[in-house]
Amino acid sequence: MSPNHELDQLEALLKERDRLWKLRIIYEGGSERDPAWSGEDEHRFHEIAREAEINDNAIRAAAERLRSLHPSEFRAWLDRRNQLREERLKENPPKWECTHLRETTKRWERFLSGGEDDFFLHIGW
Repeated sequence: MSPNHELDQLEALLKERDRLWKLRIIYEGGSERDPAWSGEDEHRFHEIAREAEINDNAIRAAAERLRSLHPSEFRAWLDRRNQLREERLKENPPKWECTHLRETTKRWERFLSGGEDDFFLHIGW
């Protein structure tokens, strides 16, 4: 499989992670604020958490495969993602996003040096 095809698959997994993350936030917020929170809502929240765990495992596997088989393409892809994040920071994002970005950048550096196994759990926002 070509590196570009594998990178496209990884991007698709990250987009799915974004979707699941947003759903989890919605359901978590609902459980705290809504007295009508139902057992069905609770069940859906746990389904989303399971889907997210499966997705995270797929992201980690894809990233490791890319990092080992196509290191230069993988590094270029990470650099592009970092540049996009820097551009988002310049656009004055919400405070939590700035904090998340700084932490993500630190994780990137550790991941690229081989010292951060769970990096991809944190980049899909």
